[in-house]
Amino acid sequence: MIREFIKKDTLGLGITLGMLVPPALFVIIYQVNEILQKQSPTGRNYLDTETIMLVSVVLNLFVLRQFLVKKDREKSGRGVLLATFLYALVFAFFFFKNV
Repeated sequence: MIREFIKKDTLGLGITLGMLVPPALFVIIYQVNEILQKQSPTGRNYLDTETIMLVSVVLNLFVLRQFLVKKDREKSGRGVLLATFLYALVFAFFFFKNV
């Protein structure tokens, strides 16, 4: 059932993947950053949390490219684009609110 859902070209699939990929990437990048910080002799923090958030949203564009260019699934690509746009708006709102 899940395999059939992933193979379809639907807006729902794009939105779902577009909403799940950035948080997963955030967790991975955050954990790598923590490991690097602990292994650093100075305890240097390499990336701020805001930077990790922005990078995880930008990397979502690779998922968008995969759907639009490689697999030619326009509806799914639009869903990923919509989710990426929403994440970018939320990031900009919180970033500029704190500036």
